[in-house]
Amino acid sequence: MFLRSLVRVLPRVPFGPALRHVSQSGPAKCPSVFGLSTRGGLLQHTASCRCGCGCGLHTESDHAFSEFLVEEIGQENKIKKHKKLPQISGWATKLNGTEVKILRNLPSETVSVTFNINNSIPPAYDVSDEEGKKDEDAEEVSGEDDTASPHIFAIRDVSFQSPQEPEWKETTYTLNTDMLDLALYDHLMDFLSERGVDNAFADQLVELSTAVEHQSYITFLEGLKDFIKS
Repeated sequence: MFLRSLVRVLPRVPFGPALRHVSQSGPAKCPSVFGLSTRGGLLQHTASCRCGCGCGLHTESDHAFSEFLVEEIGQENKIKKHKKLPQISGWATKLNGTEVKILRNLPSETVSVTFNINNSIPPAYDVSDEEGKKDEDAEEVSGEDDTASPHIFAIRDVSFQSPQEPEWKETTYTLNTDMLDLALYDHLMDFLSERGVDNAFADQLVELSTAVEHQSYITFLEGLKDFIKS
């Protein structure tokens, strides 16, 4: 986003004597802006460098960025927990980019769980603000029911999807469980548990989703490194 905006803004800057002096005093290697161009609103490298070397790394920043990415990729690979993506016992896993679909075939039905790891990491919060609310939070917790839920996951909402309509529609009625009768909620949880969606499944799902997100991040860094060097 920053680079794309930079490419669009630069042509509007008046090319006065001061800017001409700066451009002439620097190394005259590639006249294009960082070797980048825009096509259809997307940031792209130019097809070839005008200086003829084709390396794409014409500034110290390019070299520093590339070296940083090499080190970052190496560090991420060192802390990678799984060489291969973990599998959930009794389930088949299908990947489509950042989308993961997990399938379990039962005698009379197929259970499908789909999730996307994009934007799955929560934003950082201000520790000082959190510490300032400790007393208030303690009072709220003390007044709550001490009965802990046996489940490590929760149902946020429920809707029905016809097999003839694979795409979910905004017009489909969705039941939010915040105000749902507890007995009905328990029946829904039992329904899922009997089909293998239980605490053990949730633990393995967290392990799988974390591994997919980490591998996607490494792949992103590798693609970014190739883009900088191309």
